[in-house]
Amino acid sequence: MDFVSRNPSLAARATAATPEATFEAPNQTNPPSTTANNVQSSSSSGNLYTIAQLSAIVELAKRRTSGSVRDKRDAASAALQRLGTVYVSGLVTNGSILNFDSADRKAKYSLQCTRMERDFEDLGLENRVVLVRGNFKRVSSTSTIEMQNCEVQASRAGLQASNQSDKPGIDGGEWLTAPGQGLKPAQIDGVYLKLETGFDGWGNMETGYNTYLFLKDGWVYNDPDEPPSDLDVVASKSLESNRWGRWERRGGQVLIRWNDEPGKTRAYAQKEWVRAQPAQPGLRLEGTYKHATDSRSPTSVDSWRTVQLMRNGSFTIQGNAKRGIGAGGSGSYTLDGYTATFKFSDGRVKRTLFCAYPPENQYKVIVLSETPFLR
Repeated sequence: MDFVSRNPSLAARATAATPEATFEAPNQTNPPSTTANNVQSSSSSGNLYTIAQLSAIVELAKRRTSGSVRDKRDAASAALQRLGTVYVSGLVTNGSILNFDSADRKAKYSLQCTRMERDFEDLGLENRVVLVRGNFKRVSSTSTIEMQNCEVQASRAGLQASNQSDKPGIDGGEWLTAPGQGLKPAQIDGVYLKLETGFDGWGNMETGYNTYLFLKDGWVYNDPDEPPSDLDVVASKSLESNRWGRWERRGGQVLIRWNDEPGKTRAYAQKEWVRAQPAQPGLRLEGTYKHATDSRSPTSVDSWRTVQLMRNGSFTIQGNAKRGIGAGGSGSYTLDGYTATFKFSDGRVKRTLFCAYPPENQYKVIVLSETPFLR
């Protein structure tokens, strides 16, 4: 879903962190400088963090703090500042931004290095895993951790990896199981799509299909992102209870009582819901599927994604949206039930929700993550 604010984004499933590669300084005409903001020849002793671990520190500090959003953000900034000078490993995604370098998990925050004389692109480090040293300035309102006085390091020799748990810092990390250890097919009533209109963060009207997971025990889950087979229902109800509600069919209507709307029952005509179908094991599709937000503002910038699926089991993803099925890439895919597994050629593995309009529609509409795609 691209516009309904009830739903915090999910991220990738909780698996063991991917080991980070040791950074090697790029070849340069001149020897590396030992001045600040250039590649340093060696590291001294210190603590090494991943961006997911830093994200976890931020999340835990916010949970311990009452008050406004700004109060929580200030508390998170203070928690990071108390760490002093630290070392951080991450993947360069643009000139000054690092992201968590996991094959299939996404951290809740990115790291931005400020006050760099030469940014990562100037140093020839695009799409490289790098090691930086610095101290923290603040947590911004844009899900970014700002680090100042950044220095790129050529070696992690002598560094001690932090034992900080990263689960609170992973999108969805606390309410996802190991693959296949969540909901079973017999527990699922179905995945349904519903056409709805809402507003984005800038007040622009958008129309699109939202996805709902209905369970046979009377619970409904708003906008599932990962496969139901990877969902820890107990943890999800505890940590993201606003996405859950109770449902029932009565007199041609579907009645839902959302947890975040106590005392209120929403009534929908059954004809408003479209039942999607899981994939038969081994299903292969052929075609180019596209998704775009439908924004009514002439000044807005729509997000789009294109997924090309081939009958030989290969895929290519293009687009400018990085959540859900992720950024662009190619590789091989498998479909089984409500699960799509994408194995990228760069080593990433992403499992998402999959469902489709009934087969008699020749799979013209499919859902990946929580997003409908049209062929």
